[in-house]
Amino acid sequence: MINPLLPLDFSEQTNVLAGKLSGSIQAYQRDLQTGLVEVDTPGEAGQILLFVRGQLVTVYRGDETVERLDPAVWLETLNGSSPGASLRMLALTPQDVRIFKILIEQKSDSRGVSVAGVSLEKQFTDWMEHPVPALAQVRWPTPQPLQRDAPSNL
Repeated sequence: MINPLLPLDFSEQTNVLAGKLSGSIQAYQRDLQTGLVEVDTPGEAGQILLFVRGQLVTVYRGDETVERLDPAVWLETLNGSSPGASLRMLALTPQDVRIFKILIEQKSDSRGVSVAGVSLEKQFTDWMEHPVPALAQVRWPTPQPLQRDAPSNL
């Protein structure tokens, strides 16, 4: 994937040998896992799998544009002959899975980077003025708490 959803610093990464992808997916299902799995296979478009209580509910494929696939059909295509892959996994709640679906399915994939000098509060105010709902991920190297006015009667 060009822009993975799961940075390595907060997801678990596993390398899967050729022909073993199906077994890895089945193990996730047997363990009744809920979460997201990114599948990165060299030479192929990235794939994102969403699970809820072990059931594969949604499969996405693509790098620049994302295509939604039928999970049952996707599972059938694995047939034991898959190439080696790298998996990034993140355990989530069912509610979190819904949020990731929104993130993945956003029609306008505009990614912005704020420059130094713009306050976080101003950035949130600017985002709230957009007419379409969106999901934002905010990361920075050295986070500092927001400055708030102290209550006058403590």
